[in-house]
Amino acid sequence: MILLGLDTSLGACSAALYDTGSQRVLASDFTVMERGHAEALGPMVQSVMNAAGKKPADLGRIVVTRGPGTFTGLRIGLAFAKGLALARGIPLLGIDSLWATAAAHSGGQRPVVVAHKAGATGKFYVGCFDGAHAKPLRPLALLSAHALQMLMAEFDKPMLLGSGLQDQADVWPDANLFLPLAAALPDDPISGEPLYLRTPDAKPMALQGKTAPALRLARAVDADALSEIHGKCFPAAWTPEMLRVTCSSPSATTLIAENRGMACGFIQAQAAADEAEILTLCVLPELRRHGIAMLLLGGLVTDLKIRGMKTLFLEVADSNIAARGLYAQAGFRETGRRKAYYASGDDAITMALAL
Repeated sequence: MILLGLDTSLGACSAALYDTGSQRVLASDFTVMERGHAEALGPMVQSVMNAAGKKPADLGRIVVTRGPGTFTGLRIGLAFAKGLALARGIPLLGIDSLWATAAAHSGGQRPVVVAHKAGATGKFYVGCFDGAHAKPLRPLALLSAHALQMLMAEFDKPMLLGSGLQDQADVWPDANLFLPLAAALPDDPISGEPLYLRTPDAKPMALQGKTAPALRLARAVDADALSEIHGKCFPAAWTPEMLRVTCSSPSATTLIAENRGMACGFIQAQAAADEAEILTLCVLPELRRHGIAMLLLGGLVTDLKIRGMKTLFLEVADSNIAARGLYAQAGFRETGRRKAYYASGDDAITMALAL
C-alpha cells in the first residue's frame, strides 16, 4: 500500500510517499517556512508523486499532522488531506505534531521531550515520549517556560527537541521521517479533527446555531435531495434521474455540503483530459452568505488539482451578480460572453480558473 504523509502544522512544510510493501520512502520533500504553506503544499505533493512515478489512484492511505501547531497551518494540511481522502475514498489518519517530531529520533534509550513554541503566547506545546518507540509518557500540554523547566527536571538526561528548545530546522515534523512509524498505526475515524491545546483565535462558522458544514462525495442515493436543492435555486430543476446518472459517472465529481446530516448545497463538475467544467453550484437560499458556496468551490478545486487538472471553466448568467462576485473572489477570470444563451434571454459569461 502507498501512503502519503503531510505536515503543515508548524514552521515547515513536508510531503512523502511510503510503500508499506517494501517498507521504504519512495520520495519526499521538506521546506522550512513560517508562512506560505497553502501555496507550497499542492505543488510539493505533485512533485513527490511525480518523483515516485505514482498517481492519486495509487494512494491507499493519507497520514497528516493534526496539531498542536499554528491554527492556519493545521487547517491547510487537514483540508488538503481531507479533500484528497474524500475524493479517493481512502482512510485518513491524523497524528499529533509532537509525536511526529519525536518519531524521527526514536530507537534510543533516553526519553524524548518535545517543546514547540505556541505562537507569541510565551508558552510551549509539550510532549514527553519513550525513546525506544516514541510512546507517550505524559498527556500533551501547553506549559509556561517555568513549568517546562520543571518537567524536564523530572527525566534523567532527556533528549530535547523542538523550536522551544533548540533553533534548528530539523526539529520540525518531517513526513519523510515520521511516515515509516505512522504506517504501523491503526486507522482512527475521528483522528482527522484538529488537535488544539489552546483556544483558537478564529472561531468556527456558525450556521443557525449548528456546527459548520462538512463536505463529502455525493452518491446516487442522494439524487432526490440534490434535485430538491437544485429546484430551489434554478427555474428548471434537474430531475433525480439526471442526478443519479451524473453522480455515478466516473468523469464527474459531485460534492455535498452537509450540516448535521442535512444537505445545504452541492457542486458538480465534469472532467475531460486535463480540463474540468462546473456544471452547477447551488446552496439553499435560506443558508446563503455563510461561506458554503466558497467551501464547496475550495473542495472541488483541491480535488481537481490532485487529479492533475490544469483549468476549471464555468458559465454564469450575466445578471447573476452575486455568483459572478463569488467566482471572481475565488480567482476566476472572465474569458468571453455568449449572447442570449439562457432561455430567459440572458447572456452567459464564461470564466476560467488556472489550477
